[in-house]
Amino acid sequence: MQQRLENYLQLCGNMLLPCVLFVIGLFTYLWSSSLGYDNGVVFHYLFLAANALLLLAFINFNQGRLLFFTIVIFVAYMAINYLRHCYGINMVDSLIYSNVITLLPLNLCLFYLKPARHFIEKKSFIYLLIIALEYAVIENLSHHNVGMAWRFYGINIIAIAAFIPILLISFIRSVAQGNLFDYGMFFAALSTALGICYSTDAVGFSLFFLLSVTIIMVIFFWQLVYRYYFNEITGLYNLISYRRHSRNFPPKYSLGIISIDGFEGLRRGLTIRQRHELVILTINAIQQHLTEDMTIYQIDDAKFIIICEKMNLKETRHNLEDIRRHIAGLEFLLHRHPVTIKITISGGVAEKKRTDTGVKEVYARAEKSMNDTLKFSGNIISPVPRSERR
Repeated sequence: MQQRLENYLQLCGNMLLPCVLFVIGLFTYLWSSSLGYDNGVVFHYLFLAANALLLLAFINFNQGRLLFFTIVIFVAYMAINYLRHCYGINMVDSLIYSNVITLLPLNLCLFYLKPARHFIEKKSFIYLLIIALEYAVIENLSHHNVGMAWRFYGINIIAIAAFIPILLISFIRSVAQGNLFDYGMFFAALSTALGICYSTDAVGFSLFFLLSVTIIMVIFFWQLVYRYYFNEITGLYNLISYRRHSRNFPPKYSLGIISIDGFEGLRRGLTIRQRHELVILTINAIQQHLTEDMTIYQIDDAKFIIICEKMNLKETRHNLEDIRRHIAGLEFLLHRHPVTIKITISGGVAEKKRTDTGVKEVYARAEKSMNDTLKFSGNIISPVPRSERR
């Protein structure tokens, strides 16, 4: 049963978290929709509180990627909420409402595809100005009876069509890359679309907009914690995790350091996506030779530490040598690269001694052994046994 559950979790991957949040929100609406207006007021204030918390978090961590996605949702929510008070349920027939719900998905798609990486930069302030100008323009157009409204049986076809690009693109990216951010954006956009569908219902409107912001919030804080302990691209433990785990290493262990030869040259000759793909394929090849007693950590783009808890120096070097030979015989086919890529790795090994006070000494010996060898040659695991020296 446990193995089957693990298989399901591995299959779902990064889709699981935002999907579970979306399902919880959907069932909450089905349960609470009959409880009346008071529930809508609660969800309304929760939505405002969630946005305030996100704004503080984004500014503190200088995050622009999710900030503008959230701002677009917040501004549209406040605009629709204002129209609800002005027109009541008749707001769906107003041109300004049609303009707002059409502009919303278009902005979501824009800031999903072309986000600002940081909030504190010149481009971000330009984006804020664009959002303000957009709403000034659509208000002026509405006063002149110009609106994006084409209804069919009471359904605004233009607004629905405007939601298709953001949902379709985020879904395709989610399936292709399995990225938590893309899955989160898909379910956040879907929740926003449901909020528009139920905009005349106080509970549904506030709940689904709250749900979209909640998904963004959970993803953001999840990524903060994840990036602290893991490499975001490969999912391996990072240097911080290595230092934390080192407190629990056994009294006797061996350590190996592996580095991709000539990675600086590869960095100049490959695109970012191709470099990430090459590193991931290399890691997959390395992990084929790891046992349950071996743990791999990623120090930087091209350097890895392998902890061997139940192996001596000779056994560790033998395993790293198998890894080196395996990778040297592989050819990697990268995305949109005209030819296959062959790479080699080099490494160094060291064993914990009684006189060592911590992991720094062991790591330093392994790294020195590798660097000394790399001065003269690559594609080698050092120290080389005397029987193999020439």
